[in-house]
Amino acid sequence: MNDVSSVDSSVVHRLGFVDGFNGKRNEVLFCGTPNPEHNVVFFGGDVQEYPEVMLAHRDNKNYIQWNLENTCRLLADKFPRSHVFIIKPSSMHLKTFSSYMNFVESDIMGCPMHSEGQQSWQSLSALLENSVAKVHPEFSPSLEVPLDIIGFSKGCVVLNQLVYDMKADDELTKKVRGLYWLDGGHNGGSKTWITDLKLLEVLASTCINVFCHVTPYQLGDSNRKWIAKEQKKFVSVLRRLSAKVSNTVHFEGEERNLDLHFKVLTEFV
Repeated sequence: MNDVSSVDSSVVHRLGFVDGFNGKRNEVLFCGTPNPEHNVVFFGGDVQEYPEVMLAHRDNKNYIQWNLENTCRLLADKFPRSHVFIIKPSSMHLKTFSSYMNFVESDIMGCPMHSEGQQSWQSLSALLENSVAKVHPEFSPSLEVPLDIIGFSKGCVVLNQLVYDMKADDELTKKVRGLYWLDGGHNGGSKTWITDLKLLEVLASTCINVFCHVTPYQLGDSNRKWIAKEQKKFVSVLRRLSAKVSNTVHFEGEERNLDLHFKVLTEFV
């Protein structure tokens, strides 16, 4: 890769497999500007892949607009003066269903089994450190700037696990400026949103800004009615705990569909 001083934020670099914590590895994409003021980490949802993979898929090609490279550029535009890192899932079942098993114990479909002590922060820290080394070996100071972490759809399971593993005095936690839950959802039977009081108390005790952006695609799912109930409780409990939380419902009143679900990516900032 070229020296980071000449990096063009519109150019997306595939860093390939990056070493994480305890022998785990994830593929990472990067784009950004020189001398970042903050870092952005993104965990995507089902379907999102490299453009050529999506184009080769009978169904997923219909959503090619939301491929990971386009998403990386979109985030770079939304967060100027930033370094953007997209961490790919550990696996994509049937080239569609994302599983982030390197962050949270999950089944092949990506349904999480949350519990404390899964070392998700260590995984994130190692991936960031080694990704920066691949971008430019001498650019470690970029790890000292504030951090925004974004989960979209299935990617929100990683944010949830980070909360399970959160300690208010953790060094990386102190760098987090904002956590963004974008229309979180998965195929499991519950725990799409965190409702455990003790976990939310830890989150509320930090200085982290919590942003929730949701659409009828998840909130209006008649087959998964628990999503709306859990999301409402997540926000209400954090507000009662005086956390810095905002909640935005996009496309309210419109018919739920996958296009609007993806479109939250363009609307959330």
